[in-house]
Amino acid sequence: AKFVKVTTIYVNNVIKTELVEKYRKSTNRLVLLDYDGTLVNYAPIPDKARPSEYLIDILIKLVDKPQTKIFIISGRGHQDIDKLLGHLPINIIAEHGAVIKENGVWEDQIIDNGVWKKSVIPILNQISLTCPNSFIEEKHFSLTWHYRNSEQQSGYDHSRELISILENIIHSFNLKILDGNKAVEIMTREIGKGKAVK
Repeated sequence: AKFVKVTTIYVNNVIKTELVEKYRKSTNRLVLLDYDGTLVNYAPIPDKARPSEYLIDILIKLVDKPQTKIFIISGRGHQDIDKLLGHLPINIIAEHGAVIKENGVWEDQIIDNGVWKKSVIPILNQISLTCPNSFIEEKHFSLTWHYRNSEQQSGYDHSRELISILENIIHSFNLKILDGNKAVEIMTREIGKGKAVK
């Protein structure tokens, strides 16, 4: 099987034309699409970032193409993304690769008892108290502190403080920090979108 790797799509007619041509000529297609910030815009509350009917229609058309395999990749919890896209016959990589839904079946990709959360949640709670309009999201395999609704500079400053504090404890729990789009996420080192894609 020959796959065409495309890492960046520019809204340039030459690049678009080339991409469409390569897509049409390929015999097997693997399409990897990120959810938040790509398929849907970021929203002040993650639950509000829902796919449009137009997007759903496009995904259905892609899924129906012969020799085409589609994966939606997301940092969201698998139950959350399943509520949004689970009605489609589509494969999903959730929680940055910790859980994968393929052919309609969800499977954990790692083992994590979540004991580390007891040490991290109090730190996130403290930062949330000092940064108005920030909030904590707990997923099965990770914790996320969101500051997109906070005053911009305050949110950023608090995120730097949080990362500095977390860096002192993550090694003892084999954790890593993702410094995302107005969010700081903590998870085990074994999780990774790249690993899941492979």
